[in-house]
Amino acid sequence: MIREYFDLAVYIIQQETGIYVGERIARRILEDYLLVEGHMYYWATLYNIPWMLLYFLRPSPCYGLEVKEGSALQIFLSEREDVCLTSGKHNGYVKVDKANKFLNLNFVSILHKRQVISNEVKETLHFNVFLNNNIFPSKELFGLDLEINEFRFPALIEKTKYRKQWLIDLAKDIMPEI
Repeated sequence: MIREYFDLAVYIIQQETGIYVGERIARRILEDYLLVEGHMYYWATLYNIPWMLLYFLRPSPCYGLEVKEGSALQIFLSEREDVCLTSGKHNGYVKVDKANKFLNLNFVSILHKRQVISNEVKETLHFNVFLNNNIFPSKELFGLDLEINEFRFPALIEKTKYRKQWLIDLAKDIMPEI
């Protein structure tokens, strides 16, 4: 499923986080998912693939990211003194750069929760940005609770005509048939 619909999973990841997923990040998402055998995770389903790809992505640097203008992440980053936002390569995105010497910000998705409330499954994933200063536990500087809508990914698969073939090809190169 990931191999055939990776481009649509990336679309949801971009919408949820505000991060533009280029080839470098896309490759890392796939490699990390494969490395930890994310498909074996008990709560991984066809419905939550985009969020599970994000969940199994190891902490990644914010430096060099392209972030959607007006997103919660962009607003947070624009208020930091150690961050300089410049024009991104992609329309509607800004590039995260360092304001002075070194930018130590990383992002990660943690705390996948799945619970039944009033006979409905509620699933969430927590996305956060933290300072990578080797002090544990890491202090969260910015966080978003991403609500996993079990109908969103299948609905996108059903209605989407336009596809990003390069992402599908990348997934087929990296991911074995499972």
